[in-house]
Amino acid sequence: MKRSVFIKAVLAIAATAALPVLYNRSRTKGRTNSLSVPGVLGDFCDDNEIYKIGVQYRSMVPTESTKEKLTELLLANGKGKKNTSLSNAEIDKLLNKNITKEYSDYNTMVINGWIISPTEARQCALFSLTKN
Repeated sequence: MKRSVFIKAVLAIAATAALPVLYNRSRTKGRTNSLSVPGVLGDFCDDNEIYKIGVQYRSMVPTESTKEKLTELLLANGKGKKNTSLSNAEIDKLLNKNITKEYSDYNTMVINGWIISPTEARQCALFSLTKN
């Protein structure tokens, strides 16, 4: 294969893969509640899919089916202590840290065909409660 054909093919594949992510990012830019919208998962899923994941998670884990309990779990640091009065940037940093750790520890679950971390599942569950 010629180099120019290969480069064009790679660019076409990259553009095709990036389009859904860019579309969802532009569509979800107005969201301000970091706690109830999973970052990376929100780039690939629309609101309806996030809602379905949240409903499924709440049915799987009924002890975590209230806004208060989910908020408490999402804002807890690694030692179970609840963080209070965090900015959106600090919440994003905390959630991303927790999600990264869960993936590196292979602490994941499959919900509606998506492999997600418990933190992402809790965010979806909180989202599903806020959309009711």
